Amino acid sequence: MNLERKLLQYYFNNPNKLLACQLEDNDFSELGFVYVALKKHAETHGEIDIELFTIDNINAYLALDLHEYYGPMSDKAEVEIINKLREARLDIIVKQTDTVKELNTLDELRKPLQVEKAVSFKEDLQDYWKEFAEIATRREATGTIGLPTGISMFNEYPLIPNTLLVIGARTSVGKTAMALNMAYGLAKEGGKVLYMTAEMDYNSVLSRLYALATNHPVTGFIHALNDDFVSDAHNALQTIDGDIHIKYCGGWKWSKIKNYIIASKDYDMVVLDHLHYLPVEDNEVQFLTQVINDAKMIAGQKRNTFVMLAQVNRGVGTAEQEPEVYHLRGSGGIEQGADMVAMLHRPDRTESGGIFTLAKNRGGASGDRYEIRLDLKTLKIK
Repeated sequence: MNLERKLLQYYFNNPNKLLACQLEDNDFSELGFVYVALKKHAETHGEIDIELFTIDNINAYLALDLHEYYGPMSDKAEVEIINKLREARLDIIVKQTDTVKELNTLDELRKPLQVEKAVSFKEDLQDYWKEFAEIATRREATGTIGLPTGISMFNEYPLIPNTLLVIGARTSVGKTAMALNMAYGLAKEGGKVLYMTAEMDYNSVLSRLYALATNHPVTGFIHALNDDFVSDAHNALQTIDGDIHIKYCGGWKWSKIKNYIIASKDYDMVVLDHLHYLPVEDNEVQFLTQVINDAKMIAGQKRNTFVMLAQVNRGVGTAEQEPEVYHLRGSGGIEQGADMVAMLHRPDRTESGGIFTLAKNRGGASGDRYEIRLDLKTLKIK
């Protein structure tokens, strides 16, 4: 039984699980038509022949509407129902999928169920006022209009919504440490972060975050050196208003990562660690350019800051040569698409001192250099 018929069979056997929300043409591709047509067919005929019902049967595509089936409800309640339906559908479909090939076809289903309407500059002043007030409150509380990450560069050059930031460096210089410091700094101020890691497992990331929270060495958590370390981490986390959600995505194709982020709840910041761990599809330069363009789209659609870590070409970033934007692997599309590019340089990886340079800034000046110190035990950046 193919994927399409599995979906039809499930929803036919479980009519109460049929999607009960209005759909748009590009919500989740052709399979969206199947759900709507199946619902309409079942209502009209009282039964359905799974063998005969195919994807070509797309009659009455606008048959469903939340208000028609559930009655009037608040916008919040409507969104909650839509989210629950989407999550339940994804869980069921993934469980019923037999092969990796079929699972890859489900990427389109991770798109939101409703297309956002265009914004009216006359009608949406109230929503704008809320955002304006949030920025003012953040500025008064943290000293920056952007996301409060604890990194001095981003106090002067704030990370505002819709921003795509690429952090580049050679191997083992501290890209991940920088991203984790930013995520932890934001969480301390009440922000929410989605940290997508294609390199380290969950415990490796958690150990580094707990080290930042407690000032205990990372190895103390990794090697379980002291029971008090975990207790100290627990106590420290009680004072943090925000959160960091970690998702391991090793081996995932970019399309799967992209749609996972789009289908996720709202986050202030999304981090991908890192760009050059993605399985390359066809030409690397064209592939990386597409990834950057998609990440910029996500930042705009989700109104968050998207942070991508990137690798420089081999042989670059020695004590005599600081990395530049054009040293990034596939640099053309990265430099063109990113709003900001910051390059991290530590000439001697056994020493803590380094330079963090704003190499590109679409919203203003660039070229500023900031001295940093990386605590090699706790990975805290100052």
